[in-house]
Amino acid sequence: DCIAVLLEAHRRYGHPELLAAARKGGAFIILSQGQLPHAGWAQQYDQDLKPTWARKYEHPAICSAVTARNIRTLIDLYHYTDDEQYLKPIPNAIAWLDSSAIGTNLWARFYEIGTNRPIYGDRDGLIHYDYDELSEERKKGYAWRANFAGGVKDRYRRARAVDSTEETQVVSSGPSFAQIARVEDILQRQDAQGRWVSDKLYIRDFVRNMNALCAYLERVNPN
Repeated sequence: DCIAVLLEAHRRYGHPELLAAARKGGAFIILSQGQLPHAGWAQQYDQDLKPTWARKYEHPAICSAVTARNIRTLIDLYHYTDDEQYLKPIPNAIAWLDSSAIGTNLWARFYEIGTNRPIYGDRDGLIHYDYDELSEERKKGYAWRANFAGGVKDRYRRARAVDSTEETQVVSSGPSFAQIARVEDILQRQDAQGRWVSDKLYIRDFVRNMNALCAYLERVNPN
């Protein structure tokens, strides 16, 4: 989200330090990626760039939700800068997501480092391998399993297929290519009732998606 804000601010105001800061964020994403075969990202890191604890139920682990978000951010950086370095980490990350699905369009949030087993946490601070062992409070209070990676493979394929000349034309007039790709992803993730649902309905997802759609419409028809 911070990188998206920096890119939008740079597009509006043109200050070079804004783009430099966004690139610095992208460099951190590239630097902190896990090694094969677990080439995803953790939800939090220590000062040595090692996956680490956050809350009692957030163990050091590779996180599918963060991995998918980082892929989307790297694609946005590529669209904005036309810099191929942002696409290079993505194939290995997608391969990890493919190998880690626990069902059709379903991923656990956390995977144990080394074994890649789905893990779950509770307020007891222990690792649980069985989701059903969790307390009802933690089952309902945290997104442990969802379609976290929906659409990322298609977004990557589209990014690889875009001709750089066409992309420049889109960015210079109307919505940026990153905005178009994001809107396409948002629309694809709506269910038959027009909702965005993971394990439940989240007002934050609604607000973010509506803001993105409104920003897109403002670029399409500024008057």
